[in-house]
Order: sequence, then C-alpha cells, then structure tokens
Amino acid sequence: MSSINIETRDGCVLAKGTLTISAISGVSAMAPKGSVLDTDLARMAGVDLAAGLPADVESLKAKLRLEIERTMNAAPSDGTDPELRKWLALGRRGASSNALAAFLSERSDIADLWDKRAHPSDPDDLWRCRRLLEEVPSLQAPFRARAGSLSPVWARLVAAWDDLCATMDAEAPEWGEGRGSAPMTYAKMRAIIDAEPQHA
Repeated sequence: MSSINIETRDGCVLAKGTLTISAISGVSAMAPKGSVLDTDLARMAGVDLAAGLPADVESLKAKLRLEIERTMNAAPSDGTDPELRKWLALGRRGASSNALAAFLSERSDIADLWDKRAHPSDPDDLWRCRRLLEEVPSLQAPFRARAGSLSPVWARLVAAWDDLCATMDAEAPEWGEGRGSAPMTYAKMRAIIDAEPQHA
C-alpha cells in the first residue's frame, strides 16, 4: 500500500511519498490548468513532486531560496566549500551537472541517484554545467584539469568547451537567465557526442 502526503503552498501542489501513477494523477488533478512540474522546487521544498503555474513556482522558489539561505548561514559548516553548499541547495541541477560536481568535488553522494558519468546532451544541460562552474568558482581549475577523464564523451566536450560556450553566448546571450534558443550549440554538441572515439 502506498502513502503520499499532499499539501498546497502558495498556489503550488507539493507531494511527498511513494509516487505511483495514481498518486501522480491525483497531484495533476489538484494542480491548476497550465501547471508545470519542477524538480528544483521539489528538491528545495523537500518533497518528491512539485507542480504549479509557472509564476507560482518561481514565486515559491524565491521564498524557499531565502529560507534556505538563512538556514545555511546559521548552520555550522561541514567543511564543504560554501559556494558548493549553496549550489547543492539552490542551484539548477541535472544529471550532468550533478555528475560534474560529484567528480570535481570528490563527493560521490552528490550523484548517487544519477549516472555518475552523465554528460550534457543539449544546451539546457550545458547551461546547468556552466552555471555550476560560475556559481562554484573553486571547481573551474579542476574542471579544466580533470573533467575530461570522466568519460570519452566528456573528454571531447571539455576539448570543445570554449567553442561551445562562445557559440551559446552568441546565439543566446541571455542564457544565464534561462532564456533563448541555441540550435547551433545543440548541433555542435550532437556532433561531438556522436563522434567516434579516436584511437591512438
């Protein structure tokens, strides 16, 4: 028997528990028409599923961000880089950025639920990895030195990183705010990812 707790907060539906298909359907039925699922909101709220209208989701994330920052500032440090702690709590995370953070910080717990070698496969993934490196500057030098050893695909992506970033900046100058489209960046990424590994 599965159990799930559902609450609403600031127009968003938050669910915690075993997410069966019927539970997910129930959450969807409770959410207003036009709602979106948001994994960042779910993580920040400490639940398994979060849904709401885009404006409500962003508003609740802003409130939670302030609450989390206050808690983090009051909590004793566990020795983790403060910027990494903040990114773990508040950053835009996905499989590839989690894998990158886990590898570069040597914290395997970050990527436990993800493929530890996941690489960015589209501009959204690239965006999250770039945000990680911007928000946690201490990872920039290890990225250049070691990220290529994550996998052959990572090695090719790291070798082309500057070109990918320049292309993304040119075609989507507001990528830092999550706006814009980057089809040329995507095409370059696919060519790199799909390339046959070079054997010496």
